[in-house]
Amino acid sequence: MDPSTELERHVSRRWTSRLAAVVCALAVAVTLTGPADGAPAVIRGIGERWSPTSVTIARGSVVKWRGVSGFHDVTSYGRNWSFARALLAGTVVKRRFRVRGTFRFRCPIPSTLVGTTCLGMCGKVVVGS
Repeated sequence: MDPSTELERHVSRRWTSRLAAVVCALAVAVTLTGPADGAPAVIRGIGERWSPTSVTIARGSVVKWRGVSGFHDVTSYGRNWSFARALLAGTVVKRRFRVRGTFRFRCPIPSTLVGTTCLGMCGKVVVGS
């Protein structure tokens, strides 16, 4: 086999894996910070977890909770908001956040509140300026 061809294959594989790592990192950054184009942030109820567990959005933006598997309730906890909706697999519930702050939510079935700390299927929406 020609050594230059082998070198080209090696370099090509390295660049492909680096490009994949960069694309993956960008996808995670967008998921964690929320959409930049004004589209609703989407939080999925999968099994016994929210994905992602936290989103950061601008004031006036919409968050959608999408039921992927199982049955969930999106239930607020904390003093700054009230929200309780059933979320079946294949359905969506949404809310527009008009005020800055941190809004915590959970599914009461696979989560527990210990004082003000949520353990299990818990999440939050952080609303900036």
